[in-house]
Amino acid sequence: MHGHGGGAVGLPLGFTLLRLVLLVAVTIAAGWALTRPFTTTGPRTRQVVTGAAAAGGVVSLLVADARWLPAPAAAAVLLCVCTPPLLRDRFPGVARCVVAAVVLTAAAAALWFTGPPLAGAHVVLMAGFAGVAWLAVCPPTVVVRVVGIGAGVALLASLAQITVAGHLVTPPSGRPVLARVAVGDAPVDVLVVPHRPGWNLVHTAVPLKVGNSPTALVDAEERPGASGRWVLVWLGEARASLWLERNGTHATMPVDPGKDPWTGPDVRDPEAPEYASAVLASLLTGNPRDQPWPTHPASRRRAPDLSTAEAQSYLRALADAFPGEAPTAAGLAAWTASRAQ
Repeated sequence: MHGHGGGAVGLPLGFTLLRLVLLVAVTIAAGWALTRPFTTTGPRTRQVVTGAAAAGGVVSLLVADARWLPAPAAAAVLLCVCTPPLLRDRFPGVARCVVAAVVLTAAAAALWFTGPPLAGAHVVLMAGFAGVAWLAVCPPTVVVRVVGIGAGVALLASLAQITVAGHLVTPPSGRPVLARVAVGDAPVDVLVVPHRPGWNLVHTAVPLKVGNSPTALVDAEERPGASGRWVLVWLGEARASLWLERNGTHATMPVDPGKDPWTGPDVRDPEAPEYASAVLASLLTGNPRDQPWPTHPASRRRAPDLSTAEAQSYLRALADAFPGEAPTAAGLAAWTASRAQ
């Protein structure tokens, strides 16, 4: 996921630290596994590697938000990554058996396990850490070194896939968020307003199903007088995932509505898309700010207060963000003229 505009996507401190630990752990574990055939490994190196793999395995569970993982499986992951640092090379035979079991279990889980999008990548990441932790206490035979190379590649590949999909990013709590999410082979731009606990309005430019779980997906539909497609979604408190579906392909988008309820106007109001469009304008122009709720004097409809320069900048950015709905030159001139009246 990639953010648009003025810092639409950010990282809270706690999640930033988790991501840093994960990146360091992958670097150490994968680097050691890939270079082991060409280097010698002493006791101190094995301690560092098993410690890094243990930390990485624990953090990978937290980053995955693995409520979809059965409790016994999560306990097995913790046991696998935390036990090797305590062995001190005393049971090499047991270590080889555990490595074989981890490899087989991870392969089966990646092939047959059904969970949220990228669940397989998260499982492979956890298994990679567990495999490296146990390989570090195995005698350096040819088979062990080859399996280690495979574990190192699996760590790097799964981390790359998780990173590209945006699972290591979470938006700032309680602020409208605009994000680009890969749904299948095509990126989709998604706006969530107000990004607070309760009802939220979600905007997208393409046909899409959106919901707070895979069993509660609702079609985003067009609304009179508003561009794109819109859908209402209920979000709870704290970090979670917004589910998306397009042509049978699922994806998730991290959201963090926080704990403060929305005190502004009800986004279920028919005028909410106009308000959300103003929020989108402020994000695209790099000037995030609170927007007034649209009003309807008897004489004419009043749009949120944007200057002509901001309106032009907004429409140009909107054309880049949503190419399927790019405004024409005539439409741009008419819209600008209406704002000048």
